[in-house]
Amino acid sequence: MLRSTALTVMLLAASTTPAFAAEKAAEGAATPAAAAAPAIVMPNTTGESRGRMSLAALNASFIALNAGDVASTLRALNHGAREANPLMSPVAGSAPGLIALKSASVTATLFASTKLAKTHPKAAMIMMASLNTAMSMIVVHNFNAAR
Repeated sequence: MLRSTALTVMLLAASTTPAFAAEKAAEGAATPAAAAAPAIVMPNTTGESRGRMSLAALNASFIALNAGDVASTLRALNHGAREANPLMSPVAGSAPGLIALKSASVTATLFASTKLAKTHPKAAMIMMASLNTAMSMIVVHNFNAAR
């Protein structure tokens, strides 16, 4: 349980942390690492573009968590558990069916998130953060059920 929770927290933390380029070196000062590596060019990080980057990270972690849900669900089913979600139970016995239905639901959620972000970006981020939290709890539950 502790390992599953720690893994989920690390996955969420790593996927939602923005990356920033290092500050430029002083004028004319070249370091060996700077000479060997290409410069990292970051996009304009205004509030709006940071929001888009954060939403993209939340969307990516949502995809990863749903992949984890499929894997943990199949593992739990193989260990004698049963699918508790009435919408997923008809396809729970079939891995391709479960993957197809899960892919469709993830696609619809990401479409809704992207559409919502155009008019209400904060609401879209809150929605995706909430869904990521719920999915991480589901994945941890599924792995515990597989024991």
